[in-house]
Amino acid sequence: MLINSISKDMDTDEQEAFKTFFASSQVKIPLVTELQNYLLCSKIDSQYLGIEYPQLEEYETSEVTILARIISQDIISRNKAVFDPLKDFIVLNRSFRRSMSNERPDGLKELYLDEDYRSIEILAIYQ
Repeated sequence: MLINSISKDMDTDEQEAFKTFFASSQVKIPLVTELQNYLLCSKIDSQYLGIEYPQLEEYETSEVTILARIISQDIISRNKAVFDPLKDFIVLNRSFRRSMSNERPDGLKELYLDEDYRSIEILAIYQ
């Protein structure tokens, strides 16, 4: 979905090369939820999902049970990015990400939250 929106202005050969280069099975998907007065964040490894990525949005309004463990010792500052699409979704290495300009298109900007959060590791999600 993200790759298609970025490559829509390219010709067919460029689109195929772009998709082949950036397609990865190691995609991490951000998950943000609230429990009592805490904001909890995690990244779900897509290879462990039992459904396809586009179907994940359907669960946003569903009642689910999440089994997780807190992995951050302290509260994490809102100034730290929760999700970087170039790192977690497209899986570019650090040197390549740093060589890119600071001005990213809207779909590739880092995701920051409005408040401090705790990091969790998702063990299971039940519906």
